[in-house]
Amino acid sequence: GLEVYKPNDRIWRDTSDLVSLENWDNTAYATNNFPFEQAVDVSFSGAVTPENATFGTIPVPYSASQQGVSHLLPSKPSGVMVSWTGPQYSTDGIVTDANSTERKTCMQYAAGDEPPTTTDDCVEYIPLAPPDGEKYDSGQMYTAPWETDDGVVTLSWKPNTVNANETVSISVRFLGEIDETKDAFVEEVIPVQKTSYAQSSWDSAINDGEIPAGTECPEVGYRAALPCDPDEEIEYIFDDSLRKGSGYISSLQGDPTRPLVEVTCNVEDNGSFEISEELLSGAMDYARQHNAQGAVFYINRTTTSELSVPDVRDRIGSRRVTGPILVSTNAVQFGRFWYNPSAVGGE
Repeated sequence: GLEVYKPNDRIWRDTSDLVSLENWDNTAYATNNFPFEQAVDVSFSGAVTPENATFGTIPVPYSASQQGVSHLLPSKPSGVMVSWTGPQYSTDGIVTDANSTERKTCMQYAAGDEPPTTTDDCVEYIPLAPPDGEKYDSGQMYTAPWETDDGVVTLSWKPNTVNANETVSISVRFLGEIDETKDAFVEEVIPVQKTSYAQSSWDSAINDGEIPAGTECPEVGYRAALPCDPDEEIEYIFDDSLRKGSGYISSLQGDPTRPLVEVTCNVEDNGSFEISEELLSGAMDYARQHNAQGAVFYINRTTTSELSVPDVRDRIGSRRVTGPILVSTNAVQFGRFWYNPSAVGGE
């Protein structure tokens, strides 16, 4: 299953033997759940499913460490820097600088006050600026290679010195259109007819300047569905918080769960790789033909291990030899290109 990455140990304070606050020490009850560059055990408990199950089982418990085998987790991508020559976009796709300028920025959520000079400047986490009223740091949006002056975006990083067998790959993925009926984008609501109280509250909001004068109160509103509401009364409507103007918020440029086409290159861990428009030309043609609406890119560090696991029992009770399995672990760092369909030949 999936779990949120927790970089630090989770702690608590045991009060059972508390004598003085000076001696009240923190106790770690759970360590970080992805210890980069550490050797870990791969194990699972054996189980036998019921005879009527439609899937097989692994009846014998397994632990790689009992066989003297461990799996080495990959290192965290470090010091990742993005460089290009050309325009610069804001998070909302506004061109903040159209000049043909050589630019560098750390591949992090926040851009920082000063552009980096080398990858060393991108190793440490750049803290977010505190909110200014309703304004807050909404992250970076990067210029795509098909919009740079020379058709190239360069990714730089600090090479790994721990595991020589670690694989580095760089990918660009084009995303499909948003389906506004998809479960991930809808809210369960109950329609509610306008009442005199709702009209009175609406009028008060106009008087307070919260709603523009002359705006009519809708005849039908919505409230969140409750567990006790009958299924036949529930409606599924698109979450308006994901809209912006006639489109969607910038983080929803394309459906992140609907990849159209992807280009992945396994690269040498030498600290630099150029993502070029030429490299992506075939994928761009496919993206244009299928009306892509977004593009993300990422650097991935991967480690693999081949492990011999116990035989399995299939659904009719026969023993099956599975042979070795391949365990793969990845440490991934994502970024998003601002996507103009017209820039890749779309409409």
